[in-house]
Amino acid sequence: MPQMEFGDYLPQLVWLVITFAALYLLMSRVALPRIAEVLEGRAERIADDIERADQYRSEAEQTLKEYEILLGKAREEGHTVSVEARIKQQEQAKSQSEASENRLKEKMVEAEVRIQATRSEAMAGLKDIATEITRVSVQRLIGITPDERTIKVAVEEAAGKLKDV
Repeated sequence: MPQMEFGDYLPQLVWLVITFAALYLLMSRVALPRIAEVLEGRAERIADDIERADQYRSEAEQTLKEYEILLGKAREEGHTVSVEARIKQQEQAKSQSEASENRLKEKMVEAEVRIQATRSEAMAGLKDIATEITRVSVQRLIGITPDERTIKVAVEEAAGKLKDV
């Protein structure tokens, strides 16, 4: 085995040092700077991405706060509008109800007046009819035509007795 020959140690060590130095120089001057540049670029992009993400998150939080404020205002307005509408409807219903009641009362008063007028007319007509019937009946029964004033007094007395019943 060539590694076991003690005479070849020194040239092998020299070539080891030369090879190591060449690889070291090649790596430190060419490969490692390129790798460092790539890592720095990635680190910068990651930092930029994190910074933008923080900005977007803060903008989203601000937008969410504004949305919640606007939503709260819209809810308050909606509630206010619905309460006002309900009150307005109740007032309209109340005024319509009162108007209907007033119309009904007026019609009832008119009807009572008409009934009373009709009753008065009927009663006046009944007294005239009763007076006429009484005159004709007495004339046929007794053969004498009674005095108009006497018949009216008798009819009034009979009408007064009927009212008491």
